[in-house]
Amino acid sequence: MPLSSEQFHTLYDGAAQPVVLVQDGAVAALNSCAQELFTVGTALCEYLPQDAELPETLYARPAVLPLLADGVCVSANTQPLDGALLLFLPPQDERDELAAFSRAAQSISAPLTTLLSASGTLFPLLSGAEDPAVQQNLAILNRACYQLLRVSENLTDLSFMQSGRLPLSLEKTDLTDFLDGLTQRAGELCGQIGRTLEADLPQAPIFVWIDRRQVRRALLALLSNAIKFTAPQSVLHLSLTRLGKRAVIRLSDSGEGMDAEVLISAFHRYARPDVPEDARLGAGFSLPVVQAIMQAHGGSVLLQSQKGGGTDALLTLPAEEPADRTLLKSPRVTIDRSGGFVPELVELSDVLPPEVFDVQNFL
Repeated sequence: MPLSSEQFHTLYDGAAQPVVLVQDGAVAALNSCAQELFTVGTALCEYLPQDAELPETLYARPAVLPLLADGVCVSANTQPLDGALLLFLPPQDERDELAAFSRAAQSISAPLTTLLSASGTLFPLLSGAEDPAVQQNLAILNRACYQLLRVSENLTDLSFMQSGRLPLSLEKTDLTDFLDGLTQRAGELCGQIGRTLEADLPQAPIFVWIDRRQVRRALLALLSNAIKFTAPQSVLHLSLTRLGKRAVIRLSDSGEGMDAEVLISAFHRYARPDVPEDARLGAGFSLPVVQAIMQAHGGSVLLQSQKGGGTDALLTLPAEEPADRTLLKSPRVTIDRSGGFVPELVELSDVLPPEVFDVQNFL
């Protein structure tokens, strides 16, 4: 028997979050928190973001649905109920947080573009200066550009994360080869700060559908965190295995580890109190972004750690065995010094010293 409007209000008017009852494809009832966000009688599809569609299984099983609530795209958890649908939206403070992330990302974008353009013109002009102080300050400025770009990308992805619509550009990829190239490039940078990155990869290819840029960002963000909590001369270990229909990537460090309380809150969006003061730039954002990237791929991320015992980060991805073996391999190249924004430098910018960003290396 369908839920009546009276029953709905009795159950949900006291809820601290917006709850919506949908019947016959339209909004049928709203609790008190949802009154200012939706209008009774309006078709549910009117609240979908541009290019979004209602899934065919919407009334069959629970899902996460992106909806525009007061102009902000949020994730609504759906619950089918006897031919009707209940929508549970984030409470006001989470929607305010999302709006703040979106505004921050937008406000940073324009001045950051100007800064990057200006610095790209300035560096060649001053690169020949004989004063060592000029060269040192150029390297510091170059690193700051990379750090700001990283923060901007994380803020943008956090706003997408909240809406459940992190954009992906999927390519069929040999994950073994992909990780081989990544560890070679990142390993060179790790060597410049006294760490060793070792890889244990299978001989056989493991095929996955991934957005290479986003998965690379996720892995480098975890590597950056591992570097922060390990001493110089430490060894970081990356491995890849296949477990049934899942590809499992493990990144292990021998650092200080985390206790249970910190481990539980590791994926919260707020700044980590256990991160050293000089390593906090973007620290509170990277792990939630990693989680969003993996979930968008149908995968997961799990941290295993104990205080004083190091940390293991496990990432899983759906693995596919393709019918053909003619997959294009990712190129094995050294670090790009052509002046473009190198992904490894962006994601590791908060743990690399300024001398790595000496502009002479980018000309």
